[in-house]
Amino acid sequence: MAKKKAVAHTAIAEEPQVEAQTPPKKSVKVEPSTPKWEIKDRRYMLKNGQSPLTFTIKSREIYWFDEDKNYERELKYTKNQKTVFVDEFKGDARLDHITFEDGVLYVPKQKQPLQKLLSLYHPDLNKLYVEHNAVQDAVDEMDSIEAEIEALMLAKDMDMDQAEAVMRVERKFGYIYDFEGATPRSINLR
Repeated sequence: MAKKKAVAHTAIAEEPQVEAQTPPKKSVKVEPSTPKWEIKDRRYMLKNGQSPLTFTIKSREIYWFDEDKNYERELKYTKNQKTVFVDEFKGDARLDHITFEDGVLYVPKQKQPLQKLLSLYHPDLNKLYVEHNAVQDAVDEMDSIEAEIEALMLAKDMDMDQAEAVMRVERKFGYIYDFEGATPRSINLR
């Protein structure tokens, strides 16, 4: 007799596949990011190293085109108003001068209308004066220090013959590099 092979049927239980349900996406309006006004003390300096005892810039009859309202708006700096826009003034306005002393104007954070006028709207910004940027000054100083360190390292690794040649050229033309002022200054070595 023939042996019958028992064929075992194995049933594979199918696991139900559960789809991860994601919540419906909401349409979010992405608005262009405008620089947020930071309330802080600000310092403004006249350009080109000017430092007269006093220097007054225009504080009235300034016009700025408002792109949102599509017309030109008049600006004035006043002591008793919360804005610099003349069309938003409430009551009488007492004009005030904008005066730099020794080439610098310090504006505390409590005088927001003056800061906004000088930083955002004034036509002489970056022409007659600039806003002091401490971060940019620090970056510039770091670049200068790194360049000085690199020059010192190169001078240290220079062989003696090349160093003597450099010194002869400096002596011949009368230039010595002033590391503190970071400018060559002429001296008479003869």
